[in-house]
Amino acid sequence: MGLEGDRLDLFDRLQIGMALVGVVDNLVWRVNAAACQILGRGEAELLRTAWDVLIHPGERAKRPDDASLHAAGCRDGQQDVIRFVRPDGSVVHALAITTLLRDGSDPRPHRLVQFQDITREVTARHHLRLLLENAPVTLFLLDRIGRVEHAGGGRDVDHAGASRPSASEALEALEALGSFDTPRGPDTSKEMTSGGTAFDDVTIRRMARRAARSGKRLSGVIEAAGRRYDIHAVPLSAADGTVTSVAMVTTDVTEREQALAELRVRSAEQAIVAELGERSLHNPDPQPLWRAAAQMIADHLRADAVTVHELPPGHAGPCLATAVGTPPEPGILVTSALATRGPVHADRIPASDRQDSPRQAGPHNQPGFFRDQQDFQDQQGTRNGQGPPQRRDDGQGAPSGGCSGLAIPIGRPDDPTAILTIYRGTPPAASGPPGPASTFPDRPEGPIVPAADATGTSGSDSSSGSFTDREVGFVRTVATVLSAAAIRYQVERDANHRALHDELTGLANRTALFERLGQVLKPGRPDQDQPARGRQKQDGQKQCRQRRTGLLFVDLDGFKGVNDSLGHHIGDRLLCEVATRLRGAVRPGDTVARLSGDEFAVLCEEIQAEATLSTIAERVVTALSEPMILDGCQVSVSASVGVALSGPAIPDPAGLLQAADIAMYGAKHQGRGRYLLFEESMRSTSLDRLTTENDLRNAPGTGDLRLHYQPVVSLGGEIVGAEALLRWQHPERGLLYPEAFLPLAEETGIVVPLDRWALRTACHTAATWAATRAAGPPPACPPRISVNASIRQFTDPGFLPELETLLRTTNADHRYQLCLEITESALRDDDETVTSTLQAVHALGVAIHVDNFGTGHLSLTRLRGLPLDGLKIDRRFIGGLIDDPASYAIAAAGIQLAHALGMTAIAKGVETPEQLAALTDLSCDLVQGDYFARPEPRLPARQTAAAGQP
Repeated sequence: MGLEGDRLDLFDRLQIGMALVGVVDNLVWRVNAAACQILGRGEAELLRTAWDVLIHPGERAKRPDDASLHAAGCRDGQQDVIRFVRPDGSVVHALAITTLLRDGSDPRPHRLVQFQDITREVTARHHLRLLLENAPVTLFLLDRIGRVEHAGGGRDVDHAGASRPSASEALEALEALGSFDTPRGPDTSKEMTSGGTAFDDVTIRRMARRAARSGKRLSGVIEAAGRRYDIHAVPLSAADGTVTSVAMVTTDVTEREQALAELRVRSAEQAIVAELGERSLHNPDPQPLWRAAAQMIADHLRADAVTVHELPPGHAGPCLATAVGTPPEPGILVTSALATRGPVHADRIPASDRQDSPRQAGPHNQPGFFRDQQDFQDQQGTRNGQGPPQRRDDGQGAPSGGCSGLAIPIGRPDDPTAILTIYRGTPPAASGPPGPASTFPDRPEGPIVPAADATGTSGSDSSSGSFTDREVGFVRTVATVLSAAAIRYQVERDANHRALHDELTGLANRTALFERLGQVLKPGRPDQDQPARGRQKQDGQKQCRQRRTGLLFVDLDGFKGVNDSLGHHIGDRLLCEVATRLRGAVRPGDTVARLSGDEFAVLCEEIQAEATLSTIAERVVTALSEPMILDGCQVSVSASVGVALSGPAIPDPAGLLQAADIAMYGAKHQGRGRYLLFEESMRSTSLDRLTTENDLRNAPGTGDLRLHYQPVVSLGGEIVGAEALLRWQHPERGLLYPEAFLPLAEETGIVVPLDRWALRTACHTAATWAATRAAGPPPACPPRISVNASIRQFTDPGFLPELETLLRTTNADHRYQLCLEITESALRDDDETVTSTLQAVHALGVAIHVDNFGTGHLSLTRLRGLPLDGLKIDRRFIGGLIDDPASYAIAAAGIQLAHALGMTAIAKGVETPEQLAALTDLSCDLVQGDYFARPEPRLPARQTAAAGQP
C-alpha cells in the first residue's frame, strides 16, 4: 500500500483515539476503533458528523472557529482538554493534540485529532480540588530560602497585600497544563504579608530555612492578624537527598487556642478555688486564708492590689486584715459593698501614692474605720521578718491614669464579716483626663454599680483594667468559698464563746476561769517564779515583792428569795445587774466569771499585797449592797465574799478556788454581806463541815435519827398533844440537837429527807399513841402531834401525794390531829407555790402553826392570806415575860392577834411558874416547856402534866 497505506494502517491500529476532521466543513471523515470506543459511537455514526456536535455544549462557545485558525496559520501540535458527550449523556474528558495536515493533491485541508481518555485523572483532580478548597488547612510549597512557589487550600488566610494564587487557581493551572509540575513564576513567589508586616519574615520563612537546612520536620503555633495558626513544615528531598523545597501546612487554630486558653484559665481558677477550699478546712484562723486568697487573686487577675477588710463585732468599722500591693485610699468600695450588702464595681478610680497623698477627711475616714495602710504593712513585715511588703510590681504598680475596683462581701448576705476588694490599673488613654469632680473620695469618676451590671453581658477587655464577666464570676466563686469559711469561723467563734462564757450575763464561765487560772498559775511563768519588775531599796538592800494571784468567791445572800417571790425573769435581771456591778467594782484587767446560779468569781492578777485584794473585795461588797430597781420593784441583796491569795500552800487553780469558797462560807456564817480572807485554819473547819454534811446525808438510812417528844399542855394542866423534836445520834459526837445540824441541812437541802423521815415517824407513832389513849374516857378532841416542817418541803412535787398516803395509812379514823409548824421567817416571802401547797395541806385536815412568831417579820397582810390555825410565841419573848416589858408587850400582842384571827395561841419555852401565871393572865391557850416536861424519846402519858417537874 505504500507509505500512505502504512500510515492508514497505523491510523487503525493505534490505541489512542484518531479522528480526521475537515477544516472547512468541520465533518468527521475518518475515525479509528479507539476513537469510537472513547466517544461511545460506531464508525458509521461518526462519519460525516459535525465535529462540534460531539463536543460538550458548554465548550462550543469558548472554542475558536477552525477555519479562522487555519487562516491565521495556527501551529501544529496544539494541546487541549476536550469534553465529549456520549449518546447516553455521559461526559468524557480527553486530552487532545490537533495537527493540521497539508496535502497539495487535496485542496481541502484536514485536522488530525489525537485524543486520550483522561476522565479518571480529571475526576481525581476535581476531587482533590474540592478537598483542598474545603479543607480547614492551607498548603504552601516554599523553596529553600522561604519564597512561596505554590499555595493551595480552600480556607485561605487573609493576607493583606499578598498576590499568591488560591487553591482553585492552582488546580486550574494544573488542569490547563495537564501536569502536576507547577513552574515557578514571579506571581507565585511573593511573600505573605499581614497588615503591612511580612507574615513569614519572622516565623514561616525562618521555619522553611531551618527545615531545609536540618532536613527535619518542624512545627509550631504563630499569631498573625489577631489569629493563631498551627504550622507544620516538611522538607522535600531530591533523589540524591538534597532538600529542594519545603511543604508547609497551616491550620487556623484560633478557636482551639482560645478554648485551650479558656480551659487553662478555668483550670487555674478551679485549682485556686479548690486550694482555698482545702485551706479553709485546715486553718483554724482566718488570717492565713485571707492572705492566701489575696495573693492568689492578685496573681491570677494580675491585679495591682487585693485587700480583705474584716468587720469584727462591736468595731467602729472595717479593719484591714491583709493586703497585697498598695490599694488606693480610702476604701470607698468597702463602704459601698458594706452598705449595699452586695458586689460593687467602679471604673476609673483615681490612683494615689500612699507616701504622697495624705489621708483625707471624709465620712468614711472616721476613727477606727481603717487601720493605717503603711502601719499595717510595717506590722506585717515585722511579723514575717521580711520588712514591709512591697506593692505588686509588674513594673509599674497602679497606673497613674487610675484603676478599676471590685468589692464583694464575705460571709452571710445579711451580715458579712469581711469585704474582698480588687484593684487593677487602667491605661491613661482609657481613663480619660481627670475632672475636678473626680477628686477621691467625694466621688469617683465613674459610677459605682453592681458588678453584674458594670460588665455587661459580653464582658470587657481586661487589658483596660475593667473586669470581665468571667473574672467577676471567678471572684464571686472565691468569695463564696471564703464566705463558707467565714461562716464556719464565726460559728466556731460563737461556739467557743458560748463554751467559755455565761449565756445570761456574758461573763466568763467556770471553764474559762479555770483556763485563765491555769495560765497565770502555770509553774515557770515569769510572774509566778520571778520577782516583780519594780524593785525598791530598803535599808540599803534590794527588796522585791512577789506578784501573786488573788481570787474572790462571791455568793449572793437572799437570791433564792428574790427568785421565788418575784419570779425567775426578775432573778435573771438581778444576775445581769450583779454582773454589771462586779465589772464596775474590779480593776480593768481583772476577770469576772459566773460559776453557777448566784455564785461569781473575780480573778485578780499581779497582786502584791493582801491589802489590794481586800480593797477590791470591799468595793464588791459595797457595790452589791446597793438596792436595785427591777421592773419597778426595789430589790436588795447582799454578797458574802471569800478571798484567797495564791502562794506556796495554794499553787493550783482548784486549790485557790477551794480556798476562796471556804472563806466565802466563813463570811456567810459570820453574818453575810461581808468578805473574809482565807486562813489555813478554815480548811479544817470546812473539812469538818463536809464530813458532817456527808454523815447527815446518810443519817436517815443508818438509823441515827431520833424523835423526842415534849408535851403541849392546856392552862388547866391537861396534855393535849406533843411536839416531835428531831435529834441526831452522831456515832462520834453523841446526841446532837437541831441547832447543831439543821442550819447545815437547810443550806444543803438535806432538810427535805430529814423532814420526810420525821413526819413519817411521828405519824406512825401518833397512831399508836392514840390507840393506847382510847382505853380511857374519850378526849374532848384528838391529841395533837406537832412536827416541824421546812419550807423546802412545800416546793417538793412529791410532798402532797406522800402526805395524803401517810394520813390515809395512819389516821384514817382521825385518831390524832397532825399539826405542821413552819417558822415565821420562811413564810414572809409571797410565794404562790407555797401558798397553794399550804391550802392543799389544810384541806387534808392538817393544822398549820406559825413557829417562832415575832422573829420573822411576817406582814399582817401575808398572815391574813395564809390558811393558819395557830401562832407559837417565840421562847425569847416568853423568857423575858417577867422582867422585860417589851417582851411582855410582844407576847401579849401575839396572843391577842391570834385570838382576833381565830387562831390558837401557843407559848413555848415556859420554865417558871411566874411565866405560866403571866400567860394565864394573858389567856394564852396552850403552853409548852421544861416547866412541865423535858423532851423524851417516847410520847407523854395520858395523865395530866405535873407542873414544876421537868
